[in-house]
Amino acid sequence: MAVPTEASVQQAIWIVCIKRFYWPTYRVQPGDTLFSLAATMGTSVNELRSANCLANDQIHAGQQLYLPRVLSITITPTPTDTPTLTNTATVTATDTSTPTDTATATATDAPTETPIPVPTDSPTPTPTSTFADTPTVFLKPNITFMLCSVVTNDIYFKVIPSDPQGIRAVSVFYDVNNDPKFEITMEPDGETYYGSGTVLGQHLTSDTVNYFFKAMDNFGTITDSPIFQSSPELCPSG
Repeated sequence: MAVPTEASVQQAIWIVCIKRFYWPTYRVQPGDTLFSLAATMGTSVNELRSANCLANDQIHAGQQLYLPRVLSITITPTPTDTPTLTNTATVTATDTSTPTDTATATATDAPTETPIPVPTDSPTPTPTSTFADTPTVFLKPNITFMLCSVVTNDIYFKVIPSDPQGIRAVSVFYDVNNDPKFEITMEPDGETYYGSGTVLGQHLTSDTVNYFFKAMDNFGTITDSPIFQSSPELCPSG
């Protein structure tokens, strides 16, 4: 089964308007821009334009947009204590000299100096996590969709997501002939993630299945794969 190359798929993403109907809607507020919304949602201006079929970067208050889901997981770096040095050095000089007949002053108390505490260890600040990490790479994407029935058929997906930060969750989004769209949560088996669903109705080998994967790494960063296309195959005889 032929799978388009990444280069050809990447080119199709930004040329074809692909509305992300599964994203929640958002009502534009005064002062919002595509740049500020992209920065807040962890996406890009180009992706927001494509997801909402915008001809340019201009948006206006009250306009309804599709925006990616906001993560409910917040990564809070562990606070690093900064040692505070308190200078408690106290110099006490009490002059209680008593003049004598020979006019010689005698100091009764010598100044006492309290030593300044010296920290034994200088803790090294713990580096905080950065979210400008390497995006997930999706290896060996594959689909199996056999037309064995005119009523209902199963569809299977698999992919190997690779990320230095590790993988927390993977989903696949797909549609047949651009409508409707479905999401499947995929299950891991070693490095490979598998997912399956059911396609209702009668379909043809000339139909088009559009699908892409979404992965979250252990830092909470979400990456979308390119959009892949495939067609169903006839059920093997026997």
